[in-house]
Amino acid sequence: VLGEKGEKGAKGEPGPPGLISVDGGQISQIAAFDGENQMGVIVVQNVDELRKLNSTIGTIAFLVAEETILLRVTRGWQYIS
Repeated sequence: VLGEKGEKGAKGEPGPPGLISVDGGQISQIAAFDGENQMGVIVVQNVDELRKLNSTIGTIAFLVAEETILLRVTRGWQYIS
């Protein structure tokens, strides 16, 4: 059972980050982007797109093409699955 429509409320807070583009490709991010570095969890199509990003140590990436997960370490990316 639906009641009458109420008054419009205040605008909510901004939502989480959506998609960003790197050379025309799309990268999903569940992370922060400070304009320079990716931090958190990112989803990219392949390792070539991953190499185009500046990511901080501890960032997790999922490669769609390989269905694998990598972790950003001091010397680059380490496969973890």
